[in-house]
Amino acid sequence: MSLLNIFFNRASVRRYTSKPVSEKVLRNILEAGSRAPSAMNAQPWHFIVVTEQKLKDQLSERRWTGFVKDAAFVMVGCGEKKSRWSTVDVAIAL
Repeated sequence: MSLLNIFFNRASVRRYTSKPVSEKVLRNILEAGSRAPSAMNAQPWHFIVVTEQKLKDQLSERRWTGFVKDAAFVMVGCGEKKSRWSTVDVAIAL
């Protein structure tokens, strides 16, 4: 599949399975995020992986987040306040 086909066929997923994801896959996802570009290479992010159902239920109580309760994990991206571009950089990494 070409890169253009990937772009043209992308979709927003709102239904997930609760099938566990291996530690290796989670580490690969975190590694990919940590290699994202950031303003002045500041890398002003921290990632929290949530697998506990009670926390996923709490996160799903917000507006437009109901779908996260069924996911195997939730990746929460946090930015450092001191970094002017942290919101953009965290969004790119996620």
